[in-house]
Amino acid sequence: VAQTAEAVIMTHQAQEKAMQQALDELKHLAVVKEIGNFVRVENM
Repeated sequence: VAQTAEAVIMTHQAQEKAMQQALDELKHLAVVKEIGNFVRVENM
């Protein structure tokens, strides 16, 4: 039985390069099989 979870992470303002580096680190975790979406929200 596959186990899945959804995660929503909101941060302070961040440069695109920093966000891409963070996503790359998450992708390489043994427990992460897929990052389906990444949505940038600005001016909240």
